[in-house]
Amino acid sequence: MGGADGEWLRRELAGVLRELLTWARDDMTGDFQNDGEEQAA
Repeated sequence: MGGADGEWLRRELAGVLRELLTWARDDMTGDFQNDGEEQAA
């Protein structure tokens, strides 16, 4: 895939990856006062 469609897809995937990494970082640095349900997932 190339051209405009490939560039659009690359930008979309980069945005999703950036959001996922931000969420994971926030999850790791957040408080761990849960009852274990999140760790089971």
